[in-house]
Amino acid sequence: KGTKYISNVGKEKDIRNQLSDINISTNDKVSGEIKVIYHKKANFLKEEINLLKEISRKFTKRIERDEKTKALEKQRKILISKNKRLIELTEECRENREKLETLFKAFSDKLIVIDKNFNITFSNSDDIGSDGKCFKKLFNGESQCTECPALKTFESMGTASRDVEYTDQFYRLRTYPIFNEEGKVDRLLEVCRNITKEKKMENQLLETHKLASLGKLVAGVAHEINNPNTFILGNTKILQEAFSDMLPIIDKEYERNNSLKIARLNYDLFKENVSTLIDDINKGAVKIKKIVEQLRSYAKKDDEDFTDMIDLNDIIENTVRLVKKQIKDNVNIKLELKAQIPKFVGNISRLEQVIINLVLNASQAIGNDGGEITVRTNFNVQNNNVFFSIEDNGKGMDDVTRKNIFDPFFTTKRNEGGIGLGLSISLRIIKEHKGNIEVETKPEKGTKFTITIPAHN
Repeated sequence: KGTKYISNVGKEKDIRNQLSDINISTNDKVSGEIKVIYHKKANFLKEEINLLKEISRKFTKRIERDEKTKALEKQRKILISKNKRLIELTEECRENREKLETLFKAFSDKLIVIDKNFNITFSNSDDIGSDGKCFKKLFNGESQCTECPALKTFESMGTASRDVEYTDQFYRLRTYPIFNEEGKVDRLLEVCRNITKEKKMENQLLETHKLASLGKLVAGVAHEINNPNTFILGNTKILQEAFSDMLPIIDKEYERNNSLKIARLNYDLFKENVSTLIDDINKGAVKIKKIVEQLRSYAKKDDEDFTDMIDLNDIIENTVRLVKKQIKDNVNIKLELKAQIPKFVGNISRLEQVIINLVLNASQAIGNDGGEITVRTNFNVQNNNVFFSIEDNGKGMDDVTRKNIFDPFFTTKRNEGGIGLGLSISLRIIKEHKGNIEVETKPEKGTKFTITIPAHN
């Protein structure tokens, strides 16, 4: 429309007949028309009209094709522009996703996104991945955890937490709600943190407070026991001397009076047992005295100076020589002492106490069939540490005993009069020397104590 195609058109006065009702229509709209003029009087033939209509259709198709071409070109430009923007947005999303993943990967804690069925949809850990159930991937469980914090978060739409123990490790599980467009929680974020170190430090701190309180209690009890026990020890000596002097006098009286009774016992029976009774009292009082000394040693920090130059091999040889009389005859002690162990600063008497305790314990762990105790020394040049170990082939220890041997008052020899302070005091002495004690043991395979002390001091 707006374009004229004119061929041999004369003046209007020359028009004799005109055909002008043939329109050019596109999209149901008239875009133009075809006019045919005769300069002489004549009627249009039917064939001529059909021909003109066909021409009209040709024009229509061409115009429609041109319009479609223009529309397609316009759409192509729009699509190119949108595609370019889409590519830019895709790249921005990729970069943002990489940044987000890098941020999540940087967390040492395990971060997990789960749905209401506990299915994992995202995690920052390659071990967990992005599928499976959270309780299975985290704690190898077959069902949701007891007192599951995720359930609480889905119900309350607030945060929740719980501490979980799994394979000798402690974990703190926190859950945070993720809201959808409708303001409902359909997913949540789980943060799983390993808190084993914190738990151990917390337990150590608690143990320190307990031991400090226990030390004060023990010191008071030891003092209260020691005073009357001192009287008992002194009095038993007097009784022993008194009976030694009295018995000859009573013997003479018994010769004159065979029916003589003392403490409702016939004199011969009384005389036979009285010395044993007094000796038992004395032995019991001595035992109490030793226990009190151990209690007081545990309760108070050693006041002796750590100024001795320690020759480890020399101390071990002398100490083993002293304790041999207390060791079973069927137990052999073997010394494997490394030459040129450097001397270090410490307290000789306290280290002797440790060696005596460990050697006697090793002897008691060996049964009646006999066995061997091996004492070794060594020196690590790289970290400047002195080592000595005491190993036996006795009955060993189970896991429960192994975990508790350094606890004060824990003992497996309660019926034999043990009070469970030997290893606790030994550990404290080694700690005072800035060292450490390690234990290797298996039931019926024996036990090995390895003591490490830095020589640089």
